[in-house]
Amino acid sequence: MQSATFWKFVPVTLLSFSLAMGAITVYASLKGAGAGVESDYYQQGLRWDQLRKERELGEMIGRSVKFSNGELIVELSGVGGKPMLSADVEVAVFHNAARSNSTLLHLQKSAVVGAWSAPFVARRYGQWVIRVKVFDGDNTFAFEERVFLTARKE
Repeated sequence: MQSATFWKFVPVTLLSFSLAMGAITVYASLKGAGAGVESDYYQQGLRWDQLRKERELGEMIGRSVKFSNGELIVELSGVGGKPMLSADVEVAVFHNAARSNSTLLHLQKSAVVGAWSAPFVARRYGQWVIRVKVFDGDNTFAFEERVFLTARKE
């Protein structure tokens, strides 16, 4: 008799578990951080030629992205290898698993020639994506770097 009672509840338990897992999956997909989701994906597609040109120009310049003492530092040199002196640098920084939590930074010229910096502290361990746009006169350079950072408590 106990065996019959046990097997009577097995399908109910399995269905309940399946519904619970489905509900958790739907909740996570709707409320999650949005790994890899681009907010302006359609607009990027419309401007593909322009974006491709910016990336090609970005490959031609010398560049270095590093983190030091709570600061993001971008060092740039022109096509000839000379440090860039006048440019506006804009950076989007986000964790690889949380694209929707992007931080937009406008970097300021630092004391080092050809370098720009802004305060930034990684609050999450793992791989971070740094998308840099450099506006220098009529040219716009774009490039992307991926770095592995450890979370730092303040």
